[in-house]
Amino acid sequence: MNKQDLSQFSLNGTVWITSDIHLGPHIPLTCRFFYEFLAKAQQGCDHLILNGDIFNAWVGDDLATHDPEPWLQEAIKQLQAFSQHKPLYLVRGNRDFFLGKQLANLVNGKLMPDRFVLINSQQKFLISHGDEYCTDDKGYMFFRGFSRIAWLQKLFLCLPLSFRKKIGQRVRARSQKKYQRLSHSQVLINRGDVSETAIRDTLRAHPDIPWLVHGHTHRPHVHHYQMNACHYERWVNSDWELDHPPYRADYFEIKKGVIRRHDLLE
Repeated sequence: MNKQDLSQFSLNGTVWITSDIHLGPHIPLTCRFFYEFLAKAQQGCDHLILNGDIFNAWVGDDLATHDPEPWLQEAIKQLQAFSQHKPLYLVRGNRDFFLGKQLANLVNGKLMPDRFVLINSQQKFLISHGDEYCTDDKGYMFFRGFSRIAWLQKLFLCLPLSFRKKIGQRVRARSQKKYQRLSHSQVLINRGDVSETAIRDTLRAHPDIPWLVHGHTHRPHVHHYQMNACHYERWVNSDWELDHPPYRADYFEIKKGVIRRHDLLE
């Protein structure tokens, strides 16, 4: 992706970024903790970016408009309550790439591009969910490219909602079966990580953007790169998990052009 392809958004004040909440009926404690975070964010930030995998699965925005399940009704209510006070920005992830403008409008949020540049106090941050950097996983990258073909997405969304739900349930069941006997650390090993080659190629393509911020990998860390006498940093959000140990949840704060990580469990 070329530099000119990236949309730029100037967000003044305090920006909070978090990702991989995976909202759904299977994690009631995590959902409750996230809603408490939204109440905290109303007071603590000027802008909130939910950087992908907001939902554990999403097969179309009509999930939210056609008799939504109780957990989803609550999620919509909580997002609407936040957006009445502060701007809310939604990024698609690998689990909710069918998230669209209908849902964004319903919660009074702004649907963002898959990758964009955040400008805060004249400092630039490249924001993305992060799955596009997992280029070593050839199978996933094929699926990612295939599933984002516009006409195929339209065809899928034309299917009855009940049928799409069944497809989503089968995909989730297959994923759960694959990992159910593994520890959290073993799951991370099996999931893989971003490709360092893809990361370095991205940094070279955007030499004027010192910070890359993403989620997806569930590996919270700050990575440092030195290239062409320039210093770059890659900041990775954790996922959210309060129902099963190890417990984890975090967010990044960007204020006056400086980024900081906050562990919500400390």
